[in-house]
Amino acid sequence: MAYFVKRGVNEQQAIATSPITCAPKLWKRYVDDILEIVRKGHVNQLTEHLNTVDTTGSIKNTNEEEAEGKIPFLNSLIVRKED
Repeated sequence: MAYFVKRGVNEQQAIATSPITCAPKLWKRYVDDILEIVRKGHVNQLTEHLNTVDTTGSIKNTNEEEAEGKIPFLNSLIVRKED
């Protein structure tokens, strides 16, 4: 995602134009790592949308989903706990 800014593609516009069904509830980026919260079952839809934003096709976003309520991010392990 860091490349969006360098190439003149507005990251905020990419998020704002995402389909409502897969719009992220949380979006935190550090350099080229992004932590986002998206509805279950809609992660691939958001990834596909983000990959269409760069018309040159040189930017490819990938995703990694949590396993057992845990996901690594920036040398940390984030653990999801119910309220």
